[in-house]
Amino acid sequence: MSVLVTGGTGTLGFHLLNSMTQSKGDLISFSPGPGKDYRSLSHVNYEFGDLLDFGSISEVIKKYQPKEIYHIASQSNVGVSHHKPFETLNTNIMGTQNLLEAIRR
Repeated sequence: MSVLVTGGTGTLGFHLLNSMTQSKGDLISFSPGPGKDYRSLSHVNYEFGDLLDFGSISEVIKKYQPKEIYHIASQSNVGVSHHKPFETLNTNIMGTQNLLEAIRR
């Protein structure tokens, strides 16, 4: 069994992955890259890619075939959402759509 956490290099993702043990199986973090407060965990497999790139998330789903997915990747900064509403909607909605479509396939 494996568990996928999107946004795993963010603050919430770090704490979520840190609280999980390997008894859950392979733990996978999927993020665009290391976050600003990035701390790697030895029991986590880090995959870097963009949810807006369907091929990127699709490959991770295909490779690990996760049985549990925690989708916490988003653009969640309110200030940024006001200045960049299109990018925020694109990331949050289309990124989620790509994840769901990759799972469906």
